[in-house]
Amino acid sequence: AMTPYPLHLQYLTGIEGNDNFGSVFVYPNPVTNELQIRSDNKILSVTLSGASGNCIQILSNISGYTLMINTRNLVSGIYILKIETSRGTFIRKLIKSTS
Repeated sequence: AMTPYPLHLQYLTGIEGNDNFGSVFVYPNPVTNELQIRSDNKILSVTLSGASGNCIQILSNISGYTLMINTRNLVSGIYILKIETSRGTFIRKLIKSTS
């Protein structure tokens, strides 16, 4: 028989939804033709990568709170968005659908 081993957490880690870095909204998700990114803080750059990590598109020197990205030429599948803002970096999963 196994004896339970008590765990004591000294430091908490994780991602909290309501933090001091603001929020980033990506919609619609799943996307078909056009993606909008909206942030509480200035968006500095956005990197779009495939699920395997291959870089597809880099948008830099944005300096705005919203950004529209044309997604018509993307193949259906799962993508990763790395959104760098003036208050931190956010990672979001993006799903591209055909309809």
